[in-house]
Amino acid sequence: MAKEELIVDGFLFVHKKEAQMALRELSNIKTIKTKTDFNDKNALLELYNKLIEKELFKTVVGINFLSDIRKELLKDNYCRENELPAISIDSIFLDDQQSKGDVEDIKLKLSQLEKVNKRLLIAVISMSILILGIVVFLGTNQNVGYINTENKILSKYSGWQQELEEREAAIEQKEAELSKE
Repeated sequence: MAKEELIVDGFLFVHKKEAQMALRELSNIKTIKTKTDFNDKNALLELYNKLIEKELFKTVVGINFLSDIRKELLKDNYCRENELPAISIDSIFLDDQQSKGDVEDIKLKLSQLEKVNKRLLIAVISMSILILGIVVFLGTNQNVGYINTENKILSKYSGWQQELEEREAAIEQKEAELSKE
């Protein structure tokens, strides 16, 4: 979204929705200015009271317009400060309060995700250490692996074969001695 879309009457708005509301208010202000004689203080006072009562303006553009009317009514002591109703600006901060609530929710979720991230990091590091330990164990242990097992079996059988051949030779020698006698 372009920054220019969020500027209304010289005010930069954070949210597009607020900028659109300010544009509508600006359009209403232009209509009011064409239909109202700002030199007629009675008509101006009546307009001001109706606008305050109906709470038509919620953005800074509308509040600024109401403030201008108020200043015009206070000028030349036409009205006193305490005779004019105050301009309510509470309604323009509702979105801000909601935004603050959203920010708090986001911060809470972020902190939860950071905790999960730390736990996952610990799990990954632990698994990496475990895998490294297994690799080291397998590499240094001579009793592990098919090659070592095969070599052990071959050594064992070759030992048996040699022992059998020696016994067979001894038996043949004894048979030869016995047949000579």
